[in-house]
Amino acid sequence: RVLGNGLRDGLRDIVAVDIATGVASPMIATDRNEDMPSWAASKQAMVYVTDRNGPDEIWFRQNGVSDRPVVSARDFPPDTTQWFMAPALSPHGDRVTYTRIDRSGTARLWISAVAGGSSSLMAKEHRCRSSFRWFLETCSIAGTRARRRSEHGKAETDRNQRLCAPIGMTLGTVPS
Repeated sequence: RVLGNGLRDGLRDIVAVDIATGVASPMIATDRNEDMPSWAASKQAMVYVTDRNGPDEIWFRQNGVSDRPVVSARDFPPDTTQWFMAPALSPHGDRVTYTRIDRSGTARLWISAVAGGSSSLMAKEHRCRSSFRWFLETCSIAGTRARRRSEHGKAETDRNQRLCAPIGMTLGTVPS
C-alpha cells in the first residue's frame, strides 16, 4: 500500500492506494483535515498532521490502538507555534522528526519520542525545502535544505545532507 492525501468536500483525508489495482480507499476521514502521512518502515504505525483538536498537531496511529496526539503547540512555549509539517516516523515507530514553524515564520527541525517527553531541537539553522527521511539501517535522517544563494541568485542545495542530532547523541545519527 501507498499512503497519500485525498480531498473530500474541501477536507484533506489520508487514503491508502492498493499498488496492484491503483484503487484508493479512505484510511482516515473525519470532519477535520488530516495530512502528510508517514509510515514506520518496520512497524504497522504512522504519524500525520491533523487539526482535529483545533490547531495543527502531529498524531500517531497504530493497529489496535486509538489515534492520539504526540506533538502539539502545548509542547512549546505558549503562542509560539504557527504550525507543524513534514512529520517522518522513525523505522521502529518510536520517534518522529518534523518541521515546526514558529510565529515569526522560522522553520526548524525537531524530534520527539512517540511515548512522550520533551521535544529536542535537531538543527538551529534549518530552512526546510523538503521532508526528511529516516534510514532503517543506521536510524539516521537526511533531507534537502537550502544553503546559500549563488552569484547568479539561484539557491544552492545540499542533497541528502546528514543533520546534527540533539546534544548528547552522535553527530549525524539518531540512536535506535
